[in-house]
Amino acid sequence: MCPLTQVETKVEAPAKQEEEEKSKIIAFARVFSGKLYVGQKLFVLGPKHDPSTVDFTQTEEEILENSEHINVAHISGLFNWMGRNVDVCNNAQAGCIIGIGGIKDVVLNSATLSSSLSCPPFNPLFPDSAPILRVAVEPKILSEMSVLSDGLRKLNQADPCVEITIEKSGEHVIAAAGEVHLRRCLEDLQQRFCQIQLNISEPKVPFRETIILPPKYDVMNELIGGQEKDMMRKWKDDKTKKEKLQQRDDAATNTTETVEITGRKNKDEKIIKLDTANGQATIHVQAVPLPDEVVKLIEENVELIKVLKKEEHKMKEVINRGTTVIQRQPNYEGEQEIVKKEEIDTEANEETIKNLKQFRTELTEKFGHKKLWTNIVEQIWSFGPAGCGPNILVNRTPGYIRPSIWACLQPDLITAGSTGYRENDQSIVTGFQLATISGPLCEEPLHGVCYVILEWSCDEVTTATSPADDVSTVQQGGWNSCDNFGPISGQLISTSKEAMRRAFQLQPQRLMAAMYSCSVQSSAEVLGKVHGVLKRREGQILNEDMREGTNIFTVDALIPISQSFGFVDEIRKKTSGMATPQLSFSHWQIIPFDPFWVPTTEEELSHFGEKADFENPALKYMRQVRRRKGLYVEKTVEHAEKQRTITKNK
Repeated sequence: MCPLTQVETKVEAPAKQEEEEKSKIIAFARVFSGKLYVGQKLFVLGPKHDPSTVDFTQTEEEILENSEHINVAHISGLFNWMGRNVDVCNNAQAGCIIGIGGIKDVVLNSATLSSSLSCPPFNPLFPDSAPILRVAVEPKILSEMSVLSDGLRKLNQADPCVEITIEKSGEHVIAAAGEVHLRRCLEDLQQRFCQIQLNISEPKVPFRETIILPPKYDVMNELIGGQEKDMMRKWKDDKTKKEKLQQRDDAATNTTETVEITGRKNKDEKIIKLDTANGQATIHVQAVPLPDEVVKLIEENVELIKVLKKEEHKMKEVINRGTTVIQRQPNYEGEQEIVKKEEIDTEANEETIKNLKQFRTELTEKFGHKKLWTNIVEQIWSFGPAGCGPNILVNRTPGYIRPSIWACLQPDLITAGSTGYRENDQSIVTGFQLATISGPLCEEPLHGVCYVILEWSCDEVTTATSPADDVSTVQQGGWNSCDNFGPISGQLISTSKEAMRRAFQLQPQRLMAAMYSCSVQSSAEVLGKVHGVLKRREGQILNEDMREGTNIFTVDALIPISQSFGFVDEIRKKTSGMATPQLSFSHWQIIPFDPFWVPTTEEELSHFGEKADFENPALKYMRQVRRRKGLYVEKTVEHAEKQRTITKNK
């Protein structure tokens, strides 16, 4: 029997070692079959290794060269775990839990070791809680950046729950599951892996931006529309007049870009119409909130959506190749034959295809039978951000029936009823990805938003094939690469992104906060203090049960991550250690306040005042994020004549 182990990297630091190697990477492993011994050669199999794809007629060197999921490792040492210490051993039998040395260069977090390539790998290890809390680190002495990079690599190997990323700005970011986990990671990084002084930023709490259906009740819990708003009507009329005058001035100075807000049948449908810079393309976009059930289903099937994205890309290449051939022989029947003869190299196995079909069926059921969502699953253009997020782009352009993203489920019917891919189709998708990765409120990703492309019209343009054609095309007014506005693909990207952002702003906007699921076990004597701490932290108590036969209560609550800093220390201090909290990421929850809310009704004006001096939590969080990112934050100065100047302070 082949020695078969599943390993997870850990770090053991002996008390006395040489200065150049103060810590050693040891893999934490269990032997499932066979026998391990020092000096043995084993294959390191990745989670995507498939034994059925291995050509055993090739030599071992050829197999290793052609496969991305197979490596070779030599065991340099075996160790018995003895509490805080380790003992060196020569071999290990099946069933032993041991430490393996010498495989740090070929194993990142987890892998399967086997002496045979016919062995199927174990499933990869996934942490129970997703890393949600982020900090940026940098060395105080910039010349020690290489030491920091090496320490971060060791930390990533030692802790399977941490995530190490490098931002576009060059920042090294550590993502941890919570405050205690983050504190431990930073201590290990400074004291064990790097041993240098670090600059650590403030924790970055993530938020999400979304839209909701128009609310029926105001802040005072009064029915909207049932009260007169005479006091604010005059102010609104004046504001509308100013906006119309401003739009006229903009139209007079810039005639290449027009923005219109139109209504169709239903007055609540707010649609944005936006033209490209050269005026050759026009896009009509509408933003609609997705049902909660649909968003949850998409988040649960992210891996399937990634596979669907890859298959759609391959299908698009096949159709584009068929279209290129048909341009020389314009025959519709020939088009069908050529595309059908094209072989599609797919990586999706039968089980994945089955799961995709089930996902499509469940998605159709979750959307329901409302008129707004009629046939929407077949009209999905893309998911976003990153091609697998909880936002969707829908194509409802008249005359443009693009191939469905589900075409990989029926490759023989990829052209049935479709008009093929329109030129610059990918530009709209790219604009959608850019619009969903950073919203207009505070440049945070969007969540649960559906963008519907209601119309996409583009004038016919002439393309140049030679420098002489370039000159003639410019003289005739057509578009080409020498146009002052740039390529039409780039114009469509920026125009579609801007149109989606403006369509988002027409709807009721909300921020979404990341929520911790908090479970507190405490005795009856300190139960009131636990409730007090949760209330100060804006916690929502969901359940409270007493364990049978004891006086121990279990309190289940939700608490915003932004309010969780110092929560564990505070609750232990207030209860003298008689309460034990446990936090884990739960979900994203809408903050029930409009960031731009101002009092309008008579009741709101009488209760909050004309300036609404109460603290709006959504506005507070939005301003905090904008300040952290260096974005513009509006500052209101009142009673400027009462402010003290530098001269008076002297």
